Amino acid sequence: MNEEKVIRLTEYEKLNNIFLPEEIAASLKNKYSAAVQVQHTAGDNKYTLRAGSIVGAFRCNNYLFKISPKVELPVIWEWLATAYDLSTVRWSETEVSYETDFGDLEWIVKFFLHECKRIYSRGIKKGYVTEESPLPAVRGQLHAEKTFKRWLKHDYQFDCRYDELTENVKENFLITCALMDMLKRGYGDSSVPRDLRELKNIFGREIDGRSLKSSPEPDEQVRNINLLPVTRLNAHYKPAFQWALLYWKATALTFELGGQKSSSFLLDMNELFEMYIGKKLVQELSKHGVEVTLQKHDSLAEGGKIKIIPDVIIKSRDGREVILDLKYISRRDDSSINSNVFQMLAYLTARQTEHGILLYAGGRERTDQIKNSPFTIHQWSLQLDRGLDKEEINIKVNDIIKRIIKLLSYH
Repeated sequence: MNEEKVIRLTEYEKLNNIFLPEEIAASLKNKYSAAVQVQHTAGDNKYTLRAGSIVGAFRCNNYLFKISPKVELPVIWEWLATAYDLSTVRWSETEVSYETDFGDLEWIVKFFLHECKRIYSRGIKKGYVTEESPLPAVRGQLHAEKTFKRWLKHDYQFDCRYDELTENVKENFLITCALMDMLKRGYGDSSVPRDLRELKNIFGREIDGRSLKSSPEPDEQVRNINLLPVTRLNAHYKPAFQWALLYWKATALTFELGGQKSSSFLLDMNELFEMYIGKKLVQELSKHGVEVTLQKHDSLAEGGKIKIIPDVIIKSRDGREVILDLKYISRRDDSSINSNVFQMLAYLTARQTEHGILLYAGGRERTDQIKNSPFTIHQWSLQLDRGLDKEEINIKVNDIIKRIIKLLSYH
């Protein structure tokens, strides 16, 4: 058996002259270019590897690639809890083994199982579905014509249409799909597959097996969960759905080794950064009567042409607007950020808004009044490049929010 080889990177890190067999390099190029860019260099089987914003772990044959985040792990807990509404969870790095084995998916599955057990203890949701079938006695609405034809053939049953109380509802279908997918993976704790099987039999006992066999892909699962309205009757499902969302997103970039799916956890830090800041702005600015709209579709040209999607539109009660665009990079020299400035100019022009904020993860700050226009572009920074801890980042985020409120009140 070939010995496992581990290649470690940090997000956005570049490694030179790394030996890789041709089949591994080809697999990286064809399947995992979103996580690691690979380029052949001089010499036999020597390559340059460059990580992007995706962190976690994945395996190609006997090669294990581990990509660590730049920020500290407690910061990731904070961002995940805020972005996915998981604030009630008591994070424990020793229990989930995230600290020592970055990229392990098992901790997500365990939290999901915990929430599924809580649902079961409170009661699985049921709903009514309409059934049509022949019965020995009348139930619901009688279909007289069908019944008469049946009797002519000496089949003395009643064709009826009636409502049947069932657990075959959307909520249980989504839970069962996640449990079934989780069962395809490997786990260090032997209790995990046992719990998955037991809960699958509970949540899926009345669900049509044919629909489960053709269950949606991860991206569609995410859409289905997001589209499901939360009501008084299914509110106790919400924590489990939030873990399912994180699971489906974390496994969107995945692969299979033989018949066993990878248990890797892959996280796009760029997306997580945007989700975290967006949620924090919604939570904090709403206390001041400020409306926050995320990812609003707009257009730059007349007739809805030239589509644009600003990250965040912030509007005060009196209609004043500020546009904010998030950049999970450090602002370096002035020339490197010109494209971001032009992008913000397009947003300001389309919205007829005077102030725009480019919020970078790190780097220096500056403010520019654009010539021959009413536009001002602020380039602010969370200063993550200074190695801030969780509390220091919270202070910086709160400071950004205060500056936004001040900006809305003065322009």
